[in-house]
Amino acid sequence: MEMASSTADTAQIVPDEEKQDSNMGLISKIVVIGAVAANVMALAALIVGLVGVANSGGANQFYIGATENGTPDDDRVWMLHIGHFLGNKQYLDEESGIVKGYDVDVVNAVCQLANKNCRLVWDIYERCWDSKAGHRPRGGEGLMGGWYDACIGWVHTRDRARTYLFSKPIAPDSKVYFWVKTGRTLDYGDFTGLKVGFLDGWSSDEHCLARYSDLQGFDESDPDQTVHYANEELLAGALQDGQIDVAFTSIDPETAGYPGVSLGYTPKTNECTFGGVGIMMPKDQVDLSSWFNAGFENLKATSRYQDICDDIETEHGNQPGDGADYICRD
Repeated sequence: MEMASSTADTAQIVPDEEKQDSNMGLISKIVVIGAVAANVMALAALIVGLVGVANSGGANQFYIGATENGTPDDDRVWMLHIGHFLGNKQYLDEESGIVKGYDVDVVNAVCQLANKNCRLVWDIYERCWDSKAGHRPRGGEGLMGGWYDACIGWVHTRDRARTYLFSKPIAPDSKVYFWVKTGRTLDYGDFTGLKVGFLDGWSSDEHCLARYSDLQGFDESDPDQTVHYANEELLAGALQDGQIDVAFTSIDPETAGYPGVSLGYTPKTNECTFGGVGIMMPKDQVDLSSWFNAGFENLKATSRYQDICDDIETEHGNQPGDGADYICRD
């Protein structure tokens, strides 16, 4: 009220000409002040944005270099894809926003020992390798297109070996499993009339399932028997909802812990793989394959590798997955 009264009193005693000049001056001041405020706000927003980018980059950039071995031996930045957020080998720590796990620890150490400057890049895993129902599996657009130099944590298969080069294994391959809806049993020997679910891009696809000679009644070319899903949550949901009768995957349902999903059967052999888990790269990445393989062999000869294996339980033990006795075995 005092401000309004004061403004009204001033208007009564200022002549018209002066009021006009005063108003123009006031408007100019408001414009200047507004422009300054806008610039300050824009600068603040820019600073916040840069800090956000810096923080985000620090969490996901995975900078490796300038270690005890000195600065990287060249200016090359190696872009390494990661996309499997599942279990103790690769997972996203929600609190820090950082990708963690055994695979990350190994690649970090290898890059340091090899004195290489590496970046970890997250993207959907189908951009490394893709498979769709009714089609042969094939290289993903990201790795084929040179978006990154390699993809971390991929199992060696015959199909993939026709397209890509693999490093030496950093971990053994996994088992394969048949999921069923809880309360249901599975007659493994006969899949006649059953609809089977698979994960896009995974080695445990319909072409692998067809290699099991002791399994009858499954036709990999029959679209009525084969359904693909983008992730394991959708696969589990399809079982729960009755969209499929059984799922075939290399994820242990007991450690994954999806409600309403149980283990139906575990084959004695894994017909889907041709070797263990390593990094997958285009066939012209011979230099990358060479220094990574040498670096991993050097790592295994150090106590740091034992520390990494111990961290499977101590640092990543809150995640599902195989234990150190399996992952770190020779």
